Amino acid sequence: MKSGGVLAVLCTALALGACSEVGTQKEDPFATLVQRGDGCGFEGQPPCELEEVVVEACTGGNCDDDDDEPECDPYMDPNCGGDPCLYDPTAPGCPGDICTMDPSWPGCSPDPCDYDPTAPECGGGPGEDPPPDEDDDDDKDPCETGNAMVDSAAVQAGFKSLWEKSNFMKNGQVQPESERRERLGWVIKNADGSYSFQEETSPTLTFKPCGIDGASALAPPANAVAWVHTHPYSILENQTKCEGVANNIYGTGPSDADRAQSAAWNLPGIVIDNNFVSRFTKENVAANIDVRCGY
Repeated sequence: MKSGGVLAVLCTALALGACSEVGTQKEDPFATLVQRGDGCGFEGQPPCELEEVVVEACTGGNCDDDDDEPECDPYMDPNCGGDPCLYDPTAPGCPGDICTMDPSWPGCSPDPCDYDPTAPECGGGPGEDPPPDEDDDDDKDPCETGNAMVDSAAVQAGFKSLWEKSNFMKNGQVQPESERRERLGWVIKNADGSYSFQEETSPTLTFKPCGIDGASALAPPANAVAWVHTHPYSILENQTKCEGVANNIYGTGPSDADRAQSAAWNLPGIVIDNNFVSRFTKENVAANIDVRCGY
């Protein structure tokens, strides 16, 4: 059988650009035979009824695909499917989501009592214990870090008081940066080996959102084993009140000035921010970062 023409002009896989319609021609009788399954065009059979078909030509590009649509990029298009965190790593449930990094952040839990179990509507209040959590494991203390100094109840109470006086949050609302203050204190080791906390209240100090003027002139208490101060910020928060820096995204842990002060006092330091408690040594090496728990 003689072929009655070419079905279409196809682009090669090496071409660059898109396919475009350039005209029409009669379809190939042999292709019609294969598609319809009849015997048209063979000896003793009626001729094939040919139809006009669109002829495409390549104007450059990979025209070998049936679909000229570009491949979907999940990093650029949230509707591509797959992992939505590729498009927005800060989306809920993604690694950069504030609730993933800090579940205690207000609004992260559908139950407000998860944030403040002492609130009156949660059954707690001043002088009262919060309602028991049925999921708690009595055999496990989630606040234990393995560091006897940090795990001391007296020291944790001091951490909590120091943080509250930093005014990061008031009545469940994060305060403006200008209203926050760094605060300073000392961890004291008592004669019996226990630990206590001493807040620094010297009138020579000026507490600022991003610094404490006059602190470097202080002498640590004779029995101090660490100095403690607060950074009233959350990680990834934009800082605008730090002298010499117009805008800075807060990370966590000590600043270069904190490390220098630790060396000057010959004491390890502790930084408390809204997410972590960071311990660092006088040798300027970060010792450990603990998630805040109960303070």
